[in-house]
Amino acid sequence: MRSVLTLFVSIAILADAAASGFSLMAIFQANNPFAQVVAFFGGLLITALATLTRAVFDSRNIPFICLWIVALLIDAYTTIVAVIFFVIIGISPATPIDFSMVFYDPHNWPKTLIAFGTTGIITGMSVFGFYAIEKLP
Repeated sequence: MRSVLTLFVSIAILADAAASGFSLMAIFQANNPFAQVVAFFGGLLITALATLTRAVFDSRNIPFICLWIVALLIDAYTTIVAVIFFVIIGISPATPIDFSMVFYDPHNWPKTLIAFGTTGIITGMSVFGFYAIEKLP
């Protein structure tokens, strides 16, 4: 059971890191290879910091907790940007993001539910997945 859960959590972490990297590339309009690599590794770093849940809960270090909260918020933001633009709207990660493409429409609640649900699952699994697996009997 643990190995199956570990596999799912690992897949969620990889999806979260890829979503963060691609959305940072699109947000910062990384148009050369160096900027694309920096943005992608920035997404990996944000996801790595967000997955340090056990270390945060064990440390009781206020600056580390604040850094973790900031990384978690950025991770959730980049994931929801990736879900909205790359999955729902369907633009390429190489295309710069135009935030004016997102607008409120009361009739698109299923897409909104999909965006927030997917973000919650991916970010939640990557942040709390291994912590929950360690707590299993």
